[in-house]
Amino acid sequence: SGGPWDLTIITTDVDSTVRFNQAVGTALGLNDLNLTNAGQVVFASAANVLLSGSLLQNGTGGLETSADFNVTYDMTFNGPVTLGATTPPGGLTLTAGDEITFNSTLDGSHDLILNATGTTTFVGAVGSIHRIGDGIAEALTIDSSGPTIFQSTVRTNSGISQFNDSGRITFQSDVNLAAGDTSSTFF
Repeated sequence: SGGPWDLTIITTDVDSTVRFNQAVGTALGLNDLNLTNAGQVVFASAANVLLSGSLLQNGTGGLETSADFNVTYDMTFNGPVTLGATTPPGGLTLTAGDEITFNSTLDGSHDLILNATGTTTFVGAVGSIHRIGDGIAEALTIDSSGPTIFQSTVRTNSGISQFNDSGRITFQSDVNLAAGDTSSTFF
């Protein structure tokens, strides 16, 4: 009856693509979204995700997003993540009531805004193939009250900005910022 429900999608074909073209979780109310994908998962710009639970992307396939994500608990990406080509002005926003974890790489020449109350961890390289950011405004904005940890290299097309009330930011490897139009700000 009334939900919210969990949605689990499993693909085993590396040539398969799962596409979300409309909003996910807003009309019916989703609790958890679990993706185990051998192929690609794509969220179009109109496919903003709203969950009252957690997001888990598991599997060897990648995830491409042009949509914002807002979850009540954790957001975990175990495969490579690419910021999509049709990202909204101002960049994509990932909001989590607890932790955000990228266990693989994060790429895409678009801006990203992070807002998590728990720890945000980047295990893989950020900008390993395509630098993060479009070179206009901040490539990466950190508005998380929890700490943000970059365990591998970070490459951006512009500056990194930290909000005044954000948690500690730790870089454990090289950081390379290209000459975009915005410098970096840390508090």
